[in-house]
Amino acid sequence: MPYSVVNAGISGNRVTRDGFIPQFGPVATARLQHDVLDQPGVTDVIILEGINDLGIPIGADYHQLVRRQLNSWIRGQQLADSVIGFDAALRDPVDPSVLAPRYAGPDNLHPNATGYQAVADAIDLTTFGGQG
Repeated sequence: MPYSVVNAGISGNRVTRDGFIPQFGPVATARLQHDVLDQPGVTDVIILEGINDLGIPIGADYHQLVRRQLNSWIRGQQLADSVIGFDAALRDPVDPSVLAPRYAGPDNLHPNATGYQAVADAIDLTTFGGQG
């Protein structure tokens, strides 16, 4: 069955605060209803958000602690129907606290094109319910 995809991403967008500059957009929680849920025909939603919140210059050790705690909560929460393991798909097996070098963009925070392909490959399309 063919799927349609709407990418409502904004470079630099964050969950907890508006972007540093207007181009980074308003906080993601303020955009979700209008930009995603109100779109005609939407039946399923994948949210990949938050790296810009964690990427703000805070100590590396604190960044990793928060990232691990947040990922643990995401994996254990029961608010979503399922969780896609983007972290597992992208992390370096030698050092799970960073992106695998082949998937890392220039900032070592965001994936490169190969990393985004790994993200796409991690999605099990059979878990989607919106069929017709």
